[in-house]
Amino acid sequence: MIGMAIIADDLTGACDAGIKLKKLGCSVTVAVSGRKCGSLKGDETPVVAVNTNTRSVTPEQSKTIVADVLTSLQKAGVRHFYKKIDSVLRGNVGAEIDACLERLPAEFALVVPAFLETGRTLQGGILRIDVRGDTPKYVNAVDAVHSTTGSTCAVISVDAVKRGAEDVISQIVKKLEEGATIFLVDACEESDFQIIAQAAAHFGPRCLPVGSAGWLPYLQQIWPDSKKQDSAPVEGTSRLADCDHVLVAIGSRHPATIDQVQEVKKSDEFTCYCISTENLRDGSAVRHARQLAAQIEADAKQGLIRRGILVTTDQIFDGSKNGTAALFYQDAVNDTIAAAIALLVEKIQQLLPVGGLILSGGDVANCVLEQLGIGYIELEDEPIRGVATGKTADEWSCLLATKSGGFGNPEALLQLYRYMCDREG
Repeated sequence: MIGMAIIADDLTGACDAGIKLKKLGCSVTVAVSGRKCGSLKGDETPVVAVNTNTRSVTPEQSKTIVADVLTSLQKAGVRHFYKKIDSVLRGNVGAEIDACLERLPAEFALVVPAFLETGRTLQGGILRIDVRGDTPKYVNAVDAVHSTTGSTCAVISVDAVKRGAEDVISQIVKKLEEGATIFLVDACEESDFQIIAQAAAHFGPRCLPVGSAGWLPYLQQIWPDSKKQDSAPVEGTSRLADCDHVLVAIGSRHPATIDQVQEVKKSDEFTCYCISTENLRDGSAVRHARQLAAQIEADAKQGLIRRGILVTTDQIFDGSKNGTAALFYQDAVNDTIAAAIALLVEKIQQLLPVGGLILSGGDVANCVLEQLGIGYIELEDEPIRGVATGKTADEWSCLLATKSGGFGNPEALLQLYRYMCDREG
């Protein structure tokens, strides 16, 4: 029986949430698509993290997809559910919570979006996002959640949290009587998570836990029967041969990702291939990718390709941040660009021994893995805060890292590359 399911709206979210439980000793399988979760077997999969791939669809579509995934998981015998949301509240947060409350026994949702290790706190219902080298950004969490739901939202203040679990419980009971079903809970310190978890445990199955990856390590207080762990975490199971290439595929135009690509450019360990972003509407990106594929094949025959391979767009490679300020809260990527990147990744994988794959941005990661026919990932490690690595559990086995566009310092991609290269057999 599958003990627990994490329901995430994108692939990087499923991975960065799942790795928190892996670090506690649980075996965690990521289903790249919600369509895959029905075939999972509980005796092999104590924890499953499912990518519903619903961040960029309409609220109505996301609600239907999440409901279908929940039905499949319930049939598979899942006992406990955690609704993973984006830590800056992108996507159809409210609609997907509604789907969970309608399909599951829970009466209300306790929402904790804070992700302290990435500088994201919630106070007074306002999400603060600390940005490296920049002023903090702010999001009204109530407005963000309420924008895709008709349910009544309420805030449990940090003052109530500091007074302890009993005060949080009484606040929830009072606001339930007033008609609220979605509770946004302030959290500014790690100790706050502990108190919120104690309050959630009081309500048992009446409470649906919702949040970023930050709250996950405390959920064992809510579900005592989930405390059973593997005998020991698996360490270093995936190895790269010294001839294996590491392929980095980047499509997100998040400013943090652009900075990381600029650091890769400075390295002499990489061969770089850039897709043109001109005339995206007429499909020229895919045509250009096919032309690049021919160049890559010629380069491979001549032995011109270095161990590290970067595939991205010309704008990202050039460091252009024009128009990216509005993308701070997005992992935006054109569908055509994602398809072009996926085509090139598949071509390189066919031509060269690729032992490591680094993907940044949920849409790109999802598109690439579907192109390669990869359905499952067995999570292994968290080499960088908020960045998960795992082994693909399909015919082609490789070491895989997924990274949300906004995560990591400017050296993050290089750090991931060197982490993979150091794990040689």
